[in-house]
Amino acid sequence: MANPNMANRSVRKRSYAGPWVQDNVAANQAAVALKRAAAANAGTELVPVRTGSITGIGASFTVAPAGSTLVLTVTKNGSPISGCVLNVTVGATLGRSTTFAPGSYPVAAGDRLGVTVTTDGSWSATTSDMVIDLELDSL
Repeated sequence: MANPNMANRSVRKRSYAGPWVQDNVAANQAAVALKRAAAANAGTELVPVRTGSITGIGASFTVAPAGSTLVLTVTKNGSPISGCVLNVTVGATLGRSTTFAPGSYPVAAGDRLGVTVTTDGSWSATTSDMVIDLELDSL
């Protein structure tokens, strides 16, 4: 028997989108679009099939971030989403992530999502490879 208290509640679903990748993360990158695979001709965007919002971004590295901060910015339909970023600071941790409140960064079914990377001349973990995933929340 169904719970009558649950009849009018919407159930949110979380899913993961990605990966976006970059081999040998270079210094002096300015909003470089990440590829969706390691292949040279891989695309840079994915299209969600449901309306929802971006609720997180995670990054993993093969070498600890070093030298300076790396900034990952989520894009929607080719434009950066203000505030939807992950600042990766110098340190020994190979995995970094941040979360956002549901609804803060809405996306519609059919939007194009991408991720860009920015580094300055002090970034020195240039032998590191990185993989980025987004967490999406939908009804």
